[in-house]
Amino acid sequence: MRPAATVVFPSVCALLTAACGASPPPAPPAPVGPATWAELAPATAAAPPKVEASRRYLVTLPGPLPDNDTLESTLARAGLVADVGGLDDGHVVESQGVRCSVQPRPRLGDEVLPSPKIEPEYAKFGLTEADAQQIDAAPGSVEIACVPSTSLILSAQVAIQVTHAVATLAKGFVYDPVLEIWYPQAAWEALRAERHFSAAAHIKIEITGEGSHRALCSHGLFSFGAAEIALYPVEASVAETTAARLLVLADSVLQVDRPAEGFASSLGPARYVFLTPATYDAHAPKGPRPDTHAVTLVLADPAGRPGSQAAVDALVHRLNAP
Repeated sequence: MRPAATVVFPSVCALLTAACGASPPPAPPAPVGPATWAELAPATAAAPPKVEASRRYLVTLPGPLPDNDTLESTLARAGLVADVGGLDDGHVVESQGVRCSVQPRPRLGDEVLPSPKIEPEYAKFGLTEADAQQIDAAPGSVEIACVPSTSLILSAQVAIQVTHAVATLAKGFVYDPVLEIWYPQAAWEALRAERHFSAAAHIKIEITGEGSHRALCSHGLFSFGAAEIALYPVEASVAETTAARLLVLADSVLQVDRPAEGFASSLGPARYVFLTPATYDAHAPKGPRPDTHAVTLVLADPAGRPGSQAAVDALVHRLNAP
């Protein structure tokens, strides 16, 4: 009789090699993120964002508005050729493609005519306690609102000239709702007389956040019809210095016809590209975020690595370079 065949069953180790010390199957490769911020920017600059805004000022008005001819002749003497016509209860001023409405406003508390604040940032413009009393006693105001034209700077210059003419005729004080500052007549005259337009005189950089880092964002560029600009997270120790440099950068932004995401340029040795907050925040380092305007663009180093605080610090260092 032939011996029975031996049946060999595979061991558990043969079936489960991984459980017995064998190497596991290789894991799928991890997804590779963008190497630089430039990779996240569109290949060509996007369409400029739509900013529905106007440059706006208030002037205290102790009496009635001047008539069309008086306002037009006052503007002409100041060097601004303009057509002045009637609009509702006020005027419409058109010059060089810029259209400004000049409308009386009743006194309705602080919402229309804010009370002046006697604080250091207001006092530096020469506002006194006597001036504050005159402002508080004013029965009403007139609002000047100029719609941005193709040239953002030209719109601001026309707005300043029209506001100055109204303030001269009304012998009133000028209020800038963006900066939240009252100007006495002499201070406003000095601002109007400046030969070189500077955005620093008409916008501000808001610094927010606590701890070791801050978020910086402009406030006021929207009134020229341009997007606000932001930079974050910035080391707290250099936030004030960097804010001053962003004011300089704002001047160059206003030279561009409404920059958009993907627009790249430089300020001194600092190269930058604009990104939307949605694009930037998806890859930004941890830290404070600003309270951004509806239309805001964030500065990033085109060659910097997304998510890297060191890349943000390097951009800030170059911005602050002498």
